[in-house]
Amino acid sequence: FKKRLPELLDELPFDGIEVYHTKHTPGQTDAFAKLAGERGLLMAGGSDCHGTAKHDPEMGKVRVPYAHFERIEAALAARQP
Repeated sequence: FKKRLPELLDELPFDGIEVYHTKHTPGQTDAFAKLAGERGLLMAGGSDCHGTAKHDPEMGKVRVPYAHFERIEAALAARQP
């Protein structure tokens, strides 16, 4: 991701990236957070939970700081006509 993600962010109009995820190592989370912060991107997170179809559900194992939710909510509200 170190090379390709910054290229994608330069080429496409992203509003944010998934910083927090059950499969991210602490180092990856830090790197994604740093990249998002440097570029002024929203920071999201998820469990990528698909129920028991793939594995044991991991819902609720990822904690996203509430301030990030508030920023996403504000960005969405700003887009409302």
